Amino acid sequence: MAKLNACLFLSCKMFAHVRHFLHGFRVLHLIPVKSIRYALCLVFTINLLQAQNAISTIQPKLPEGKLVKDEFFISQQDTVYKYYERVVFSIEETDTIMLVETYRLNRLWTLGRYVVSGDASLPCGWQQEFDMYGTITTERFCDTATGKCNVRKQYHYYPNGNQMAVLQYNKQKLEGLSTFYYNSGSLKYTLDYRNNRIWNILDYLDQQGNTLAKGDFANGNGSMSIYAANGVLVKKKLYRNGRVIKVFNCNGNADCPCIK
Repeated sequence: MAKLNACLFLSCKMFAHVRHFLHGFRVLHLIPVKSIRYALCLVFTINLLQAQNAISTIQPKLPEGKLVKDEFFISQQDTVYKYYERVVFSIEETDTIMLVETYRLNRLWTLGRYVVSGDASLPCGWQQEFDMYGTITTERFCDTATGKCNVRKQYHYYPNGNQMAVLQYNKQKLEGLSTFYYNSGSLKYTLDYRNNRIWNILDYLDQQGNTLAKGDFANGNGSMSIYAANGVLVKKKLYRNGRVIKVFNCNGNADCPCIK
């Protein structure tokens, strides 16, 4: 009720501005005043609940870090951060390392690693990015010698939050082993990429963990069998040097042709 009352107060303050804006388009007479006020309240309430839900479920990545910057508001005796920055210093051999966690509500959440040299701090090693719930989405690696930071891993998820895939990159291209999962969490397949092309299949499983017949695909060449979620063969793809050159629709026919 407190949230709703606060929302109504904000909607009343905004109503005059919105009413003036709509009047300029000569549509105000078509929209009941109560409907406008209700719509504003609904928008404010949804945004408020989303923000509080994000805050209530997160845990700082550097709980031991010193809070050097912050901006927050109080809601029902809870501190809701709109922005904060936490810092931890450590010594690695002869280098001073600074870890920095930066959080902006519903905008960004990062964990950076820097090497401190005098008054300067240079990105060094692994950097991480998270979604609004604190789930990792991207890992970058920064080379202090070149000053470049490149994406090395990306994490993808199903709408319910279960992991869908972990992709590995090198110089902005898929490289090395990438893993894919069923919504249940079980492994679907592991693919070996070379220069952004599929090169080998290491694991190819159904939802029960049974090995599926992948075809004769190897070293970027040959045919690869594609299955539906229920295990039925639906397609065969013919590859050459890691690229698809022909697709056959099988519709469950295990003897689906594949011409080399």
